[in-house]
Amino acid sequence: MKHNQINENTFSIVADSVMSFLCTQVNDFADDDFNGVSTKTTGSQGLKELLERAHTLGVNGKVIEGNLLPYDFINLDVAYKLSLIESHDAGSSTIKLLSDALYGRVKLCLSENIPMANIYDMTVAFETIENIHGHDLFLAELAALANISERSIRNDLSSAPEGAVYRVSGETMRVKVDYAKQWLKSRKEFKPTINLAWTKCNDEDAIQVPVAADGTVFSPACAYKKGGFTVGEKGDEIKVTSFEEALEYLISMPLAKWRRPNSSGNYGIVSAVAWQPVSRDKLEKMTAQERQ
Repeated sequence: MKHNQINENTFSIVADSVMSFLCTQVNDFADDDFNGVSTKTTGSQGLKELLERAHTLGVNGKVIEGNLLPYDFINLDVAYKLSLIESHDAGSSTIKLLSDALYGRVKLCLSENIPMANIYDMTVAFETIENIHGHDLFLAELAALANISERSIRNDLSSAPEGAVYRVSGETMRVKVDYAKQWLKSRKEFKPTINLAWTKCNDEDAIQVPVAADGTVFSPACAYKKGGFTVGEKGDEIKVTSFEEALEYLISMPLAKWRRPNSSGNYGIVSAVAWQPVSRDKLEKMTAQERQ
């Protein structure tokens, strides 16, 4: 399962399938006088929304206050086990990717000291993850974030520095979180974390802006000389007038992409490898320097 194969329809199909299987099991084991349940009576919206929440944080990296619920990690694990018993390959592969991406993303966030417990009001859940799993990532989690196979990762990590990759038990391998973060920046399909709840614990005068691989940030200096900004996927780009409107569009994208002038003045498209908070005053100074 790949990132671009997951959409609203995927969530509905997987949720309906898992809930239908669960209802069948309940009916099979119930007493004879039990009237039975079906997805018509139970619905599957709750599971669908769980998958959406895991996708928002895990795959797309958007930290949104209250977007996770206390039992999401447990329920996602249960849903995955049910999909395996059901032998629903598409469902199990989708839930596994979402689960691996979610755990991997949480480890990245915790390593960056993002106050996840406060943002989601889930102290026990995040303390449990940190105490049991730590910050280092399993290969499956790294693969889910990078949108590639574990086999490809094994080949790529064969040249990793000594100690960056290690075994914990048997064939299970983990990757040091600092190396994992640097490695992920080189992956074109990795969506960097954007903390949309960061003002809860930080300077409200600053704003989150995407950072390109060359270290430049999205700023008013990215505007064309005649005005306006170009943002979006190559071949499906849009032109907007204001910096605020452009930034809002970039935040809404799974992976922010925009055009900005290079040293020769040519406008090329770049992708975000990170997001960082920048005060409005500093952003204005950076813009003035870039335009000199």
